[in-house]
Amino acid sequence: MSLTRLLNHNKQIKELFKSIPNMKQFFQTLNEGPAFPVKAPIIVKSDGRANPIVGHAYDYWLRAFIQRINNRLQENDNLVAYQGLSLLFTEKKFFDKDAYKYHLPFIKEEEKEFGNYYYETYLKMKEENKTSDEWFEAVLDYIHEKYTDEILENMELKFFGDFTITTHYSEGEIIYDNIIERRNSYILWESVDDTQLMEDCMILGNLDAFYRSNYIHEQGVFYVSEKDITDLLNLTRETQKFSSLFIMNHTLICNPSFEKASILVGGADADILIDSTLIEIKTESQFGYKADHMRQLIGYYILSLFTPSFPKIDKLAIYNSRFCRYVYINIDDIFDYFDLIGFAKEFIEILLERNSLLNKDKDVIQQSFVTKTKDFQK
Repeated sequence: MSLTRLLNHNKQIKELFKSIPNMKQFFQTLNEGPAFPVKAPIIVKSDGRANPIVGHAYDYWLRAFIQRINNRLQENDNLVAYQGLSLLFTEKKFFDKDAYKYHLPFIKEEEKEFGNYYYETYLKMKEENKTSDEWFEAVLDYIHEKYTDEILENMELKFFGDFTITTHYSEGEIIYDNIIERRNSYILWESVDDTQLMEDCMILGNLDAFYRSNYIHEQGVFYVSEKDITDLLNLTRETQKFSSLFIMNHTLICNPSFEKASILVGGADADILIDSTLIEIKTESQFGYKADHMRQLIGYYILSLFTPSFPKIDKLAIYNSRFCRYVYINIDDIFDYFDLIGFAKEFIEILLERNSLLNKDKDVIQQSFVTKTKDFQK
Protein backbone atom coordinates (compact mmCIF):
# COMPACT_ATOMS: atom_id res chain seq x y z
CA MET A 1 0.00 0.00 0.00
CA SER A 2 1.52 3.32 -1.08
CA LEU A 3 1.38 6.69 0.67
CA THR A 4 -1.51 7.74 -1.57
CA ARG A 5 -3.49 4.61 -0.75
CA LEU A 6 -2.83 5.05 2.96
CA LEU A 7 -4.12 8.61 2.78
CA ASN A 8 -7.26 7.39 1.04
CA HIS A 9 -7.98 4.11 2.78
CA ASN A 10 -6.28 3.83 6.18
CA LYS A 11 -8.78 5.12 8.75
CA GLN A 12 -6.21 6.30 11.31
CA ILE A 13 -4.04 8.11 8.80
CA LYS A 14 -6.99 9.49 6.89
CA GLU A 15 -8.37 11.06 10.07
CA LEU A 16 -4.96 12.40 11.08
CA PHE A 17 -4.38 14.13 7.74
CA LYS A 18 -7.83 15.69 7.83
CA SER A 19 -6.50 17.81 10.71
CA ILE A 20 -4.15 19.68 8.33
CA PRO A 21 -5.58 23.20 8.00
CA ASN A 22 -6.24 24.99 4.71
CA MET A 23 -3.00 26.70 3.70
CA LYS A 24 -4.11 28.26 0.44
CA GLN A 25 -3.23 31.75 1.69
CA PHE A 26 0.47 30.86 1.96
CA PHE A 27 0.94 29.63 -1.60
CA GLN A 28 2.89 31.74 -4.06
CA THR A 29 3.38 31.38 -7.81
CA LEU A 30 6.01 31.89 -10.48
CA ASN A 31 3.24 32.77 -12.95
CA GLU A 32 1.42 36.07 -13.20
CA GLY A 33 -1.44 36.86 -10.82
CA PRO A 34 -2.50 35.02 -7.66
CA ALA A 35 -1.38 31.47 -6.96
CA PHE A 36 -4.90 30.12 -7.41
CA PRO A 37 -6.92 32.44 -9.67
CA VAL A 38 -10.70 32.09 -9.66
CA LYS A 39 -10.67 30.70 -13.17
CA ALA A 40 -7.24 29.89 -14.54
CA PRO A 41 -7.17 29.51 -18.34
CA ILE A 42 -6.42 25.96 -19.43
CA ILE A 43 -3.69 25.81 -22.07
CA VAL A 44 -3.79 22.14 -23.07
CA LYS A 45 -7.31 20.71 -23.09
CA SER A 46 -7.88 16.98 -22.82
CA ASP A 47 -10.95 17.11 -25.09
CA GLY A 48 -13.11 15.59 -22.41
CA ARG A 49 -11.05 12.39 -22.37
CA ALA A 50 -9.77 11.21 -19.00
CA ASN A 51 -6.85 8.85 -19.48
CA PRO A 52 -4.67 8.84 -16.35
CA ILE A 53 -1.92 7.06 -18.26
CA VAL A 54 -1.16 10.34 -20.08
CA GLY A 55 -0.24 11.79 -16.69
CA HIS A 56 2.15 8.91 -15.98
CA ALA A 57 3.63 9.23 -19.47
CA TYR A 58 4.06 12.98 -19.05
CA ASP A 59 6.01 12.37 -15.83
CA TYR A 60 8.48 10.17 -17.74
CA TRP A 61 8.88 12.77 -20.45
CA LEU A 62 9.23 15.69 -18.02
CA ARG A 63 11.92 13.99 -15.97
CA ALA A 64 13.82 13.25 -19.19
CA PHE A 65 13.35 16.87 -20.32
CA ILE A 66 14.62 18.23 -17.00
CA GLN A 67 17.69 16.03 -17.17
CA ARG A 68 18.23 17.19 -20.76
CA ILE A 69 18.07 20.94 -20.05
CA ASN A 70 20.29 20.52 -16.99
CA ASN A 71 22.79 18.33 -18.87
CA ARG A 72 22.54 15.61 -16.26
CA LEU A 73 21.72 12.01 -17.12
CA GLN A 74 20.45 10.67 -13.82
CA GLU A 75 17.83 8.04 -14.62
CA ASN A 76 18.97 5.10 -16.67
CA ASP A 77 17.07 1.85 -16.41
CA ASN A 78 16.19 1.82 -12.71
CA LEU A 79 12.65 3.09 -13.20
CA VAL A 80 9.32 2.17 -11.62
CA ALA A 81 8.25 1.10 -15.11
CA TYR A 82 10.81 -1.72 -15.01
CA GLN A 83 9.32 -2.96 -11.74
CA GLY A 84 5.99 -3.00 -13.58
CA LEU A 85 7.54 -5.14 -16.31
CA SER A 86 8.96 -7.53 -13.69
CA LEU A 87 5.58 -7.73 -12.00
CA LEU A 88 3.72 -8.72 -15.15
CA PHE A 89 4.65 -12.38 -15.08
CA THR A 90 2.61 -12.97 -11.90
CA GLU A 91 -0.54 -11.30 -13.20
CA LYS A 92 -3.53 -12.67 -15.09
CA LYS A 93 -3.28 -10.00 -17.75
CA PHE A 94 0.00 -9.97 -19.62
CA PHE A 95 0.62 -8.37 -23.01
CA ASP A 96 -2.80 -8.76 -24.64
CA LYS A 97 -6.39 -9.65 -23.86
CA ASP A 98 -5.66 -13.38 -24.30
CA ALA A 99 -2.73 -13.19 -21.92
CA TYR A 100 -4.25 -15.57 -19.39
CA LYS A 101 -2.74 -18.27 -21.62
CA TYR A 102 0.70 -17.07 -20.57
CA HIS A 103 0.02 -16.74 -16.88
CA LEU A 104 0.17 -19.08 -13.94
CA PRO A 105 -3.38 -18.54 -12.57
CA PHE A 106 -2.96 -19.34 -8.89
CA ILE A 107 -5.99 -20.98 -7.38
CA LYS A 108 -7.92 -18.66 -5.07
CA GLU A 109 -7.18 -20.33 -1.73
CA GLU A 110 -3.44 -19.97 -2.40
CA GLU A 111 -3.44 -16.46 -3.83
CA LYS A 112 -3.27 -14.75 -0.44
CA GLU A 113 -0.36 -16.92 0.69
CA PHE A 114 1.54 -16.23 -2.51
CA GLY A 115 0.76 -12.52 -2.30
CA ASN A 116 2.18 -12.33 1.23
CA TYR A 117 5.35 -14.14 0.17
CA TYR A 118 5.66 -11.94 -2.91
CA TYR A 119 5.35 -8.70 -0.91
CA GLU A 120 7.64 -9.79 1.93
CA THR A 121 10.29 -10.94 -0.54
CA TYR A 122 10.09 -7.62 -2.37
CA LEU A 123 10.63 -5.67 0.88
CA LYS A 124 13.51 -7.91 1.93
CA MET A 125 15.24 -7.72 -1.44
CA LYS A 126 14.78 -3.94 -1.55
CA GLU A 127 16.23 -3.56 1.93
CA GLU A 128 19.23 -5.70 0.95
CA ASN A 129 19.70 -3.77 -2.33
CA LYS A 130 19.22 -6.94 -4.37
CA THR A 131 18.67 -6.70 -8.12
CA SER A 132 15.31 -7.29 -9.80
CA ASP A 133 16.80 -10.45 -11.38
CA GLU A 134 17.57 -11.87 -7.92
CA TRP A 135 14.04 -11.05 -6.79
CA PHE A 136 12.65 -12.66 -9.97
CA GLU A 137 14.62 -15.87 -9.33
CA ALA A 138 13.49 -16.02 -5.69
CA VAL A 139 9.84 -15.84 -6.70
CA LEU A 140 10.34 -18.47 -9.42
CA ASP A 141 11.95 -20.81 -6.86
CA TYR A 142 8.93 -20.34 -4.62
CA ILE A 143 6.57 -21.18 -7.47
CA HIS A 144 8.43 -24.41 -8.25
CA GLU A 145 8.38 -25.49 -4.61
CA LYS A 146 4.76 -24.54 -4.02
CA TYR A 147 2.96 -25.60 -7.18
CA THR A 148 3.21 -29.21 -8.31
CA ASP A 149 3.33 -30.49 -11.86
CA GLU A 150 -0.12 -31.96 -11.29
CA ILE A 151 -1.60 -28.54 -10.53
CA LEU A 152 0.04 -27.08 -13.62
CA GLU A 153 -1.16 -29.93 -15.79
CA ASN A 154 -4.71 -29.54 -14.49
CA MET A 155 -4.52 -25.90 -15.53
CA GLU A 156 -3.37 -27.07 -18.98
CA LEU A 157 -0.22 -24.99 -18.69
CA LYS A 158 3.46 -25.76 -18.89
CA PHE A 159 5.79 -23.72 -16.77
CA PHE A 160 9.08 -24.77 -18.31
CA GLY A 161 10.34 -25.72 -21.74
CA ASP A 162 8.00 -24.03 -24.17
CA PHE A 163 6.09 -22.17 -21.44
CA THR A 164 5.18 -19.00 -23.27
CA ILE A 165 5.67 -16.52 -20.45
CA THR A 166 9.45 -16.98 -20.51
CA THR A 167 9.57 -15.94 -24.15
CA HIS A 168 7.17 -13.06 -23.66
CA TYR A 169 9.08 -11.73 -20.66
CA SER A 170 12.29 -11.74 -22.70
CA GLU A 171 10.54 -9.96 -25.57
CA GLY A 172 9.20 -7.40 -23.12
CA GLU A 173 12.68 -6.72 -21.76
CA ILE A 174 14.03 -6.14 -25.29
CA ILE A 175 11.27 -3.63 -26.03
CA TYR A 176 11.86 -1.94 -22.67
CA ASP A 177 15.63 -1.73 -23.25
CA ASN A 178 15.08 -0.08 -26.64
CA ILE A 179 12.75 2.46 -25.05
CA ILE A 180 15.31 3.33 -22.38
CA GLU A 181 18.04 3.66 -25.00
CA ARG A 182 15.96 6.17 -26.98
CA ARG A 183 14.99 8.07 -23.83
CA ASN A 184 18.64 8.32 -22.79
CA SER A 185 19.53 9.57 -26.27
CA TYR A 186 16.93 12.33 -25.87
CA ILE A 187 18.37 13.29 -22.47
CA LEU A 188 21.83 13.50 -24.05
CA TRP A 189 20.57 15.86 -26.81
CA GLU A 190 20.80 13.24 -29.53
CA SER A 191 18.24 13.19 -32.34
CA VAL A 192 15.05 11.32 -31.39
CA ASP A 193 11.74 11.35 -33.24
CA ASP A 194 9.16 13.22 -31.12
CA THR A 195 6.28 10.87 -31.91
CA GLN A 196 8.40 7.82 -31.12
CA LEU A 197 9.46 9.39 -27.84
CA MET A 198 5.83 10.04 -26.93
CA GLU A 199 4.91 6.44 -27.74
CA ASP A 200 7.80 5.24 -25.57
CA CYS A 201 6.68 7.42 -22.67
CA MET A 202 3.13 6.09 -23.00
CA ILE A 203 4.42 2.52 -22.69
CA LEU A 204 6.50 3.50 -19.65
CA GLY A 205 3.34 5.10 -18.27
CA ASN A 206 1.41 1.88 -18.86
CA LEU A 207 4.01 -0.14 -16.96
CA ASP A 208 4.13 2.43 -14.18
CA ALA A 209 0.36 2.37 -13.75
CA PHE A 210 0.39 -1.42 -13.74
CA TYR A 211 2.98 -1.51 -10.96
CA ARG A 212 1.24 1.11 -8.83
CA SER A 213 -2.41 0.20 -9.27
CA ASN A 214 -2.57 -3.07 -11.24
CA TYR A 215 -4.26 -1.20 -14.11
CA ILE A 216 -3.69 -2.53 -17.59
CA HIS A 217 -5.46 -1.81 -20.86
CA GLU A 218 -7.35 -4.78 -22.29
CA GLN A 219 -5.00 -4.68 -25.29
CA GLY A 220 -1.92 -4.82 -23.10
CA VAL A 221 0.88 -2.63 -21.78
CA PHE A 222 2.23 -1.93 -25.26
CA TYR A 223 -1.04 -0.47 -26.47
CA VAL A 224 -0.87 3.25 -27.35
CA SER A 225 -3.63 5.34 -28.93
CA GLU A 226 -3.01 8.13 -31.44
CA LYS A 227 -5.20 10.52 -29.44
CA ASP A 228 -3.07 10.01 -26.35
CA ILE A 229 0.09 10.60 -28.38
CA THR A 230 -1.35 13.89 -29.69
CA ASP A 231 -2.39 14.94 -26.19
CA LEU A 232 1.05 14.16 -24.80
CA LEU A 233 2.78 16.02 -27.64
CA ASN A 234 0.68 19.11 -26.93
CA LEU A 235 1.52 18.95 -23.23
CA THR A 236 5.25 18.62 -23.85
CA ARG A 237 5.40 21.42 -26.40
CA GLU A 238 3.71 23.87 -24.04
CA THR A 239 5.89 22.82 -21.11
CA GLN A 240 9.04 23.55 -23.08
CA LYS A 241 8.03 27.22 -23.13
CA PHE A 242 8.41 27.20 -19.33
CA SER A 243 11.75 25.41 -19.16
CA SER A 244 13.22 28.10 -16.88
CA LEU A 245 11.07 26.74 -14.05
CA PHE A 246 13.12 23.55 -14.02
CA ILE A 247 16.72 24.78 -14.13
CA MET A 248 18.75 23.64 -11.14
CA ASN A 249 21.53 25.42 -9.29
CA HIS A 250 23.05 22.56 -7.34
CA THR A 251 20.68 19.60 -6.85
CA LEU A 252 18.51 17.44 -9.09
CA ILE A 253 16.89 14.18 -8.01
CA CYS A 254 14.33 12.51 -10.23
CA ASN A 255 11.76 10.27 -8.52
CA PRO A 256 13.37 10.66 -5.08
CA SER A 257 12.50 7.91 -2.62
CA PHE A 258 12.73 7.84 1.15
CA GLU A 259 14.69 4.66 1.94
CA LYS A 260 13.36 2.98 5.11
CA ALA A 261 10.58 5.56 5.42
CA SER A 262 9.28 4.50 1.99
CA ILE A 263 8.93 0.93 3.22
CA LEU A 264 6.88 2.20 6.18
CA VAL A 265 4.14 3.32 3.79
CA GLY A 266 4.46 0.39 1.40
CA GLY A 267 6.28 2.45 -1.21
CA ALA A 268 6.65 6.17 -1.79
CA ASP A 269 8.49 8.17 -4.41
CA ALA A 270 8.04 11.85 -5.14
CA ASP A 271 8.30 13.36 -8.62
CA ILE A 272 11.23 15.77 -8.65
CA LEU A 273 13.55 17.56 -6.24
CA ILE A 274 15.25 20.63 -7.72
CA ASP A 275 17.64 22.34 -5.31
CA SER A 276 15.59 22.53 -2.08
CA THR A 277 12.13 22.39 -3.71
CA LEU A 278 10.10 19.18 -3.86
CA ILE A 279 7.83 19.38 -6.92
CA GLU A 280 4.73 17.29 -7.49
CA ILE A 281 3.56 17.06 -11.12
CA LYS A 282 -0.15 17.08 -11.96
CA THR A 283 -1.87 16.66 -15.32
CA GLU A 284 -5.40 17.46 -14.22
CA SER A 285 -8.05 19.37 -16.13
CA GLN A 286 -8.97 21.43 -13.06
CA PHE A 287 -6.74 23.87 -11.27
CA GLY A 288 -7.11 25.12 -7.73
CA TYR A 289 -6.11 24.51 -4.13
CA LYS A 290 -6.88 20.91 -3.16
CA ALA A 291 -6.57 19.44 0.31
CA ASP A 292 -5.50 16.08 -1.19
CA HIS A 293 -2.53 17.73 -2.89
CA MET A 294 -1.46 19.40 0.33
CA ARG A 295 -1.76 16.17 2.28
CA GLN A 296 0.36 14.34 -0.28
CA LEU A 297 3.08 17.00 -0.20
CA ILE A 298 3.18 17.10 3.59
CA GLY A 299 3.29 13.29 3.64
CA TYR A 300 6.37 13.32 1.40
CA TYR A 301 7.96 16.09 3.43
CA ILE A 302 7.52 14.16 6.68
CA LEU A 303 9.02 11.04 5.09
CA SER A 304 12.04 13.15 4.08
CA LEU A 305 12.48 14.19 7.72
CA PHE A 306 12.77 10.53 8.69
CA THR A 307 15.33 9.85 5.93
CA PRO A 308 18.89 10.78 7.01
CA SER A 309 20.30 11.09 3.49
CA PHE A 310 17.43 13.13 2.02
CA PRO A 311 18.44 16.75 1.19
CA LYS A 312 16.85 19.63 3.07
CA ILE A 313 13.53 20.81 1.65
CA ASP A 314 12.61 24.49 1.91
CA LYS A 315 9.63 24.57 -0.47
CA LEU A 316 6.82 22.27 -1.59
CA ALA A 317 5.56 22.91 -5.13
CA ILE A 318 2.98 21.75 -7.65
CA TYR A 319 3.25 22.10 -11.42
CA ASN A 320 0.09 21.50 -13.46
CA SER A 321 1.01 20.71 -17.06
CA ARG A 322 -2.41 21.49 -18.57
CA PHE A 323 -2.38 25.01 -17.12
CA CYS A 324 1.42 25.46 -17.15
CA ARG A 325 1.12 26.87 -13.63
CA TYR A 326 3.69 26.53 -10.87
CA VAL A 327 2.71 27.19 -7.24
CA TYR A 328 4.70 26.66 -4.04
CA ILE A 329 4.60 27.06 -0.28
CA ASN A 330 7.54 27.76 2.04
CA ILE A 331 8.23 25.18 4.74
CA ASP A 332 8.70 28.02 7.26
CA ASP A 333 5.10 29.11 6.70
CA ILE A 334 3.83 25.60 7.36
CA PHE A 335 5.70 25.35 10.68
CA ASP A 336 4.54 28.82 11.74
CA TYR A 337 0.88 27.97 11.08
CA PHE A 338 0.66 24.31 12.03
CA ASP A 339 2.16 21.98 14.65
CA LEU A 340 3.93 19.88 12.07
CA ILE A 341 6.33 18.37 14.62
CA GLY A 342 3.54 16.92 16.74
CA PHE A 343 1.70 15.82 13.61
CA ALA A 344 4.80 14.05 12.22
CA LYS A 345 5.45 12.22 15.47
CA GLU A 346 1.91 10.88 15.52
CA PHE A 347 2.17 9.87 11.85
CA ILE A 348 5.42 7.95 12.29
CA GLU A 349 4.16 6.14 15.39
CA ILE A 350 1.18 4.86 13.41
CA LEU A 351 3.48 3.70 10.63
CA LEU A 352 5.93 1.95 12.97
CA GLU A 353 3.05 0.21 14.71
CA ARG A 354 1.83 -1.04 11.32
CA ASN A 355 5.25 -2.29 10.21
CA SER A 356 7.14 -4.13 12.95
CA LEU A 357 9.80 -5.13 10.39
CA LEU A 358 11.40 -1.71 10.80
CA ASN A 359 11.40 -1.49 14.59
CA LYS A 360 15.13 -2.19 14.49
CA ASP A 361 15.54 1.04 12.50
CA LYS A 362 13.32 3.07 14.80
CA ASP A 363 16.17 4.91 16.55
CA VAL A 364 17.85 5.92 13.27
CA ILE A 365 14.56 7.10 11.78
CA GLN A 366 13.63 9.15 14.82
CA GLN A 367 17.13 10.63 15.22
CA SER A 368 16.95 11.85 11.63
CA PHE A 369 13.69 13.60 12.50
CA VAL A 370 15.17 15.30 15.58
CA THR A 371 18.23 16.48 13.64
CA LYS A 372 16.27 17.86 10.70
CA THR A 373 13.67 19.67 12.80
CA LYS A 374 15.99 21.14 15.46
CA ASP A 375 15.52 24.68 14.08
CA PHE A 376 11.75 24.33 14.51
CA GLN A 377 11.75 22.68 17.93
CA LYS A 378 10.28 24.94 20.62
